[in-house]
Amino acid sequence: MTTPTYTYPAFQIRYPLGKGFPTSGVRKSQSPTRRPRSSPSTLPREKPEREKERSAVENEYIKNLQQQVYLLELETRYLRSGRSKSGNEDTSFPFQGTDATSACLNGGVPTAPLNTVIKDLKNKYVELQEGYKRQVEKLQETITNLQKQNHTTTLTTESLTQTRDQLLQDLQTLQTNHNTEKDGLYKTIHTLKQDHENLKAEMRRLEISYERCREEKEEGVKEVVGFKMEVERLRGQVEEQVQVHDKLQKKVEELSRDKAFLQAQLETTPPPPPQIPPETLQSLKTQLLTSQTQHQQTETLRLKLQTDCSNLIKLNTELTMEIESLRDELGRERRARGHTGRMEWVKETANVRQEVEDLRDQIGMLKIKIQVGENQKGELVEKLKATETSLSKTLESRTTLSERVQSLQDRLHAQTLDIVSLNQDKSILIDDLATLKNTHTLLQSKYDSLLQKNHSLTVELEAHKQQHADKQKLAKLLKEVEYSGESYLGLMKGVRQVLDKCQKDEQGDADVE
Repeated sequence: MTTPTYTYPAFQIRYPLGKGFPTSGVRKSQSPTRRPRSSPSTLPREKPEREKERSAVENEYIKNLQQQVYLLELETRYLRSGRSKSGNEDTSFPFQGTDATSACLNGGVPTAPLNTVIKDLKNKYVELQEGYKRQVEKLQETITNLQKQNHTTTLTTESLTQTRDQLLQDLQTLQTNHNTEKDGLYKTIHTLKQDHENLKAEMRRLEISYERCREEKEEGVKEVVGFKMEVERLRGQVEEQVQVHDKLQKKVEELSRDKAFLQAQLETTPPPPPQIPPETLQSLKTQLLTSQTQHQQTETLRLKLQTDCSNLIKLNTELTMEIESLRDELGRERRARGHTGRMEWVKETANVRQEVEDLRDQIGMLKIKIQVGENQKGELVEKLKATETSLSKTLESRTTLSERVQSLQDRLHAQTLDIVSLNQDKSILIDDLATLKNTHTLLQSKYDSLLQKNHSLTVELEAHKQQHADKQKLAKLLKEVEYSGESYLGLMKGVRQVLDKCQKDEQGDADVE
């Protein structure tokens, strides 16, 4: 014997949200209306969010209609129970079997207005009342016959035991379904916990990488400061070299003037007397040639030093400009990243913590729902025990049996409502799982953005390392310039000694004359 399933047909009523619900302040655009659906080829491609909202509104509208229909059925039931107290009528649901299926066509779509439905209900009520009167007469006859016949009572007890067995089987199936759903929920909770732990580990790893990148950035800033100090030192050395070059250039000019003066004196002076040996003349000529070659060498060195100094000055200006641009860029980037990055990181951590708290709350709600389901199962077991005790007393009277059967029907109805609520909880859990998947995708995108930032920081560090290598090359070049300057000073000292010797020789010749 199977328990009858009750369907609540949804039909058009004047107050879809209840008679006491205010409709004056609600606009027409806000009322849930059902529009005819067009074909998929003519529909515009809407976003899935709008489709979800529309489906949610439609589901809410259908639920409201079903609740109104259920309230109307309860009202008719209470009226019928009040009218049938004097006649001991059976208060079962008005729509069962084929009546329920005929009242709800096309999947619960309303087919008749309220007046016609109420008129049909009244006609049905009259028919049921007449039928119940006939059934009462027959039952009275059967009661008188039952007192005489024991065989009929045994048959009724057998049928009741069959119904009890059927109810036990239904309860067993419900219990197995509940256990399977509970196992599925436990599995989803376990997977969610694992995802939560993975996300926490990923967040810790990202924090460590962020700290490492921040330390590398600070080291890069320190290296830039060191480079700046090195550039200042090199600039001072270049200025010293420029001053030395100016001094040497002045000395070379003085020596060139002395040379020109000496050449003029040599040209104006008469030829030496024949007493001078030719060896001394040859030595003087060789000394003159060596002094000329040394002068040419000094000129070439001077030109080379001028070109090197100009190149160094250009390189210094380029390096200073580059350092200034890098300093400005680093300052801007530090300020921008220092504020926006910190705020974004704080917001992201706050969002992640809020999501973790939401997940914990959802897990707690799931545990509470599972506990409620177990309590309901215990209540069902207790109700079944009560039904067994009530079935043991079926031989006392027919009236007590009918009342207990009615109580069983009420309890079955409560169980169906509990099953509907459990299905709704299941749909809510599915929606929660979808939201958790969306949060997982958001965290994955944030992780990708952090990886990109890390890559950009590594590129900047490589650029700073290349600049450091260039600065080292520049320092090596400056050392070579210093060494060439020292060699140039030694050469100038030698030239000075030669010129002094020439002057002494000329003075000796003048004294001899």
